[in-house]
Amino acid sequence: MRYFQAMTFYKRLQMSLLLLVLLPVAGSAIFTYYLIQANVNQSMQERNSAYLNLVSQEISKTLDVIDISSRYLAQDTATLSRMRTLKDTTAIRTYDEFESAEEIKLSFQYFGEKNLTNHIQFFIENPKGLIIHNQKTVEDYNRLLKDLPVIQSRIQMHTYITLQTLGTSYTYPLQEDLSYALYFGRVIQDPWNTEDLGVIYVTLSNSYFKNLFTQQHLGTMVLYDSAGQYVAGDMNIPYYRHEKRNETLRSEVNLPINDWKLIYETSRAPIAGDVKGIYLLASTVVVLFIVLFGWLSFLIAKRLHRPIRKLELTAEQFGEGHTEIRFPDQGQDEIARLGRTLNIMLENIKELMEKNKQEHEQNRILELQALASQIRPHFLLNTLNSIKISLSMAKDSFHSGKIHSLTRLLRNYLHTGENATLQQECKLLEDYVEIMKMRNQMQLVFIVTLSDEAKLLEMPKLLLQPLIENAIVHGFSERKADAQLEVIGEIIDKCLCITVRNNGVSMAPERLTWMNQLLTAGEGELEDNGKRVGLTNIAQRLKLTYGSEATIQLQNHRTGGIDVFMKIPIV
Repeated sequence: MRYFQAMTFYKRLQMSLLLLVLLPVAGSAIFTYYLIQANVNQSMQERNSAYLNLVSQEISKTLDVIDISSRYLAQDTATLSRMRTLKDTTAIRTYDEFESAEEIKLSFQYFGEKNLTNHIQFFIENPKGLIIHNQKTVEDYNRLLKDLPVIQSRIQMHTYITLQTLGTSYTYPLQEDLSYALYFGRVIQDPWNTEDLGVIYVTLSNSYFKNLFTQQHLGTMVLYDSAGQYVAGDMNIPYYRHEKRNETLRSEVNLPINDWKLIYETSRAPIAGDVKGIYLLASTVVVLFIVLFGWLSFLIAKRLHRPIRKLELTAEQFGEGHTEIRFPDQGQDEIARLGRTLNIMLENIKELMEKNKQEHEQNRILELQALASQIRPHFLLNTLNSIKISLSMAKDSFHSGKIHSLTRLLRNYLHTGENATLQQECKLLEDYVEIMKMRNQMQLVFIVTLSDEAKLLEMPKLLLQPLIENAIVHGFSERKADAQLEVIGEIIDKCLCITVRNNGVSMAPERLTWMNQLLTAGEGELEDNGKRVGLTNIAQRLKLTYGSEATIQLQNHRTGGIDVFMKIPIV
């Protein structure tokens, strides 16, 4: 045991593998046989289940095609119009009736070609018993006439939504080579007056199931409906599992679309014979492989262990801090490629270590800068508050009010990424107007008119400030005694409509048209040469926040000045 522990990991792995393989071979032969047989049975069961699921999906797909096709015909406007023409017809007598019947047949042909199958047939029966069909042979038509009385008795005329499964018309005892069809029905209702226009019948021939079930030759298959009635396949397979049929492997699956049961059985006898042959062959191959493997593994163990040890030493020395150490990657074998990959990893780790060191230093500097930048605006706000208090104590209400407005503006500039209600936005605009009036030494009347619904709607903070700034700077560039600015907010057609109106200088028509094109275009579509940056920023903020439905447009006011119309959809 001590000698075993002194071995390298690779040698211990080789010895353990040989011992674990050689010792149990003689005593576990019989056990292995039954284990292999059980595994093969399980694999066959899984394969059968997988195949059964594929067949189930194919049948479900076909039933979906029947459901979708019949629903389309029952709801198609053209088909409904033709069925109204043929509603009271007992036999084709006029050209219009003939044309309507032929158009319906063309619809049948279209669905037949689209589904790429000859197993599905359509026909329609109107309330007077007139049958419009696309049966290709006289045999199919005669079978239809024979089956129709039985199928008609099963249709529920007041069930308009679902596709009805009508079953088959065969009688017991059933002959396996009998040609029959599975029937489905859908009642056509006139959406205008809710009257019955007829019934769409869809037939699925048993040849479809024969072709589908005979693709797998190792077993047999049968299909039962949800009531346990036989539909297609091998009639010798019972609906319920019997203990007497232990010589077969049985797999079952229920079709999700209608809860039909699909059963597949495979005989165990061929599997048992194959397992015996495979077991004997596998045992012989395994013994030979063990002998060869043991001899080769001990032969090359020492040679393989040498480069692995080098890899181990390289990793250990790098972990101890020798970041310049690398694996000598001579050769083109797997160990050499692994060594080159290890060298790349070590180089990347070294670079990451240096990068992390640099990033740590940069983060430390950024944290210090961030702390300093937080101090500056708060210092400024605190200083302004102190000045405001001093002016208030000195009874200078005019300048203390202006500083109060400026302080409120600065606080909101620090939180421009937040939202504010339209009423709060207009309060900020009042502070801004007061400051601009003092800066420009002008008389200006600022009016705010908001509906009760519009007051509480939120919008990006300071979105309207550039509009007020442009109105004061450009609209009132020429001094005007009765200068007036007005903000109107109201709800129109589930949109917040804001109008910013000034009675200052109007804009030239060409310039106005160009500005509206600039505001309508996307980013980068029109160049502004650095002018009207505030307006274009508003347009971009609107589109980024509310999408393409948000708009902003300019218009000359009829009495002078400019109206800015902003439309924001209410989310």
